[in-house]
Amino acid sequence: MIAALAVAALKYLQAVIKAQSNSSLVPTRGAWGTALLKLRLLLAHPLQPTRFWNGLCGGMSVLDALLVAIWCSLTILYLYFEIMRAFAHIASK
Repeated sequence: MIAALAVAALKYLQAVIKAQSNSSLVPTRGAWGTALLKLRLLLAHPLQPTRFWNGLCGGMSVLDALLVAIWCSLTILYLYFEIMRAFAHIASK
């Protein structure tokens, strides 16, 4: 969900920058446009080993790996709190 919000914010910023650049006579990218472009290129970069990921799941980018890491960390965090709640319930008996 956080990643989706981040992507939506990046798309919004990109649209704002594009609208501002269309209104000027000289087309310039600006600092935000350059930063967003570099961020998008970084997140779209394929992870190594490329042939392994292509064979396993059709390719994996940095953004895909980041989303999988966030999902795994949230799952581990949820399980930790559930186990601690269960142990506290057992200890209170």
